[in-house]
Amino acid sequence: MGQWRVAAQIGAMYELGGQGVDIQIDEALNWYRRAVFECDDPVAHLGLGRVHFSGGGTTPKNLSLAKEHLLKAFEKGKPEAGIYLGLMYLYGHGIATDVRAAERYFIAAGNAEFPLAYRYLAIVSFLRHDYRRGVGYLLRERWMRFKLLRHDRSHPNLWKL
Repeated sequence: MGQWRVAAQIGAMYELGGQGVDIQIDEALNWYRRAVFECDDPVAHLGLGRVHFSGGGTTPKNLSLAKEHLLKAFEKGKPEAGIYLGLMYLYGHGIATDVRAAERYFIAAGNAEFPLAYRYLAIVSFLRHDYRRGVGYLLRERWMRFKLLRHDRSHPNLWKL
């Protein structure tokens, strides 16, 4: 059971690089697919969603596959997938634009302490001409980012798209 969780982590190492491993998207996809096939791992679904969201290696961008994997990751407890799903709904990438759905996904990611989600919530608020709420979200993003940086400069929730 645990070996497939390791397979998803190896896939992440190949996708994101670091720890002496060069970025190799195609190899990351192989590891992610193994983990999804064997145990439906949420980390692997998140990785597959990220790769299909932006494309890479010999894999072209495929937003329908990205949505499928990101939804599975989100449903299985990976709230960071909500940022990607929120972007897809907010800007209509591969699906119909739905600002309310985007907001729900961003809120879920923000509640899981991903500061970037609050930046996108601010954008949603500004689009609705709710400037007070938008500024509040920006302040919340700054505060959360400060809090996480103070705790750990390489905190995994401090990432950008």
